[in-house]
Order: sequence, then C-alpha cells, then structure tokens
Amino acid sequence: MVETVGDTRLGISIPEQDDPRGPARRLAALFDPGAFTPAPGGVVSRVLVGRGTLGTVPAIAFCTDGTTMGGALGGAGLGEGVEALDGIGQIFAATVRASGRIPQISVVLGPAAGGAAYGPALTDVVIMAPAGRVPHGDIPL
Repeated sequence: MVETVGDTRLGISIPEQDDPRGPARRLAALFDPGAFTPAPGGVVSRVLVGRGTLGTVPAIAFCTDGTTMGGALGGAGLGEGVEALDGIGQIFAATVRASGRIPQISVVLGPAAGGAAYGPALTDVVIMAPAGRVPHGDIPL
C-alpha cells in the first residue's frame, strides 16, 4: 500500500507534487487512508491508474494529471487524429461493455473537453465540482 506520493517500493516512480491537482494526490485522497496502490508503469500519457478500497470495497480508479496540459486525457492533438480517435473509442467501448456490471463514477473537477467531456455521460454517476465544465460542441470553457 502506498501512503505517500513518490513511493518507490513497487518500482513505480511518481514525482512528488505540491499541486493538489496531481493525480497521485487525488487518488490517494479518494481511497481509504493508506489503501492506494498505483498500477505498474506510473503515470502514462498523463494518466495514473491505481487500486485500493473505498469504504473497504475494492475499487480501481484513474485520474488525469491536472497539472499538465490542463488535465487533457492523453493530451491528444489534431496531428494524432486517427490514433487519438481510436484510443478514445476503445475507452468508450470498454465503458459501455462494463455498464450494468461494474459501477462507474466520474468526477469532473474542472473544464473537460473532447473525449473527457463525453466520457462521463457514459458512466452511472457524475459528480461535478463547481468549477467542472463538460461542454459539447462550440461552448466556451
């Protein structure tokens, strides 16, 4: 179990961050105290995946890095076109396949655009902070 950001006992290096938007800090705060274990590989494409318990119930969660590129999911640019669309399509397909089998909760803490804006609509529950925004179309963030 990892209690602090930057723990390397599992061979995973997660940079220490003072910024509360850092994914390791957010996931550690989500899970029961001391229950967060990051997935092997650490932060990949500005996303951290981990497991732990929520009220003693086993759970898996991921968090985008709000300190980099505004927390963009993978940070895909227009130049990545087909690959980016394929990646987000695979995420959406997995979300739909899990629907009704695995409870899914989205938490939107700030502006979300592109796939990060549409993804929460596919989950069972969406929790939005006052700063949360999920525009669809040409709506200013």
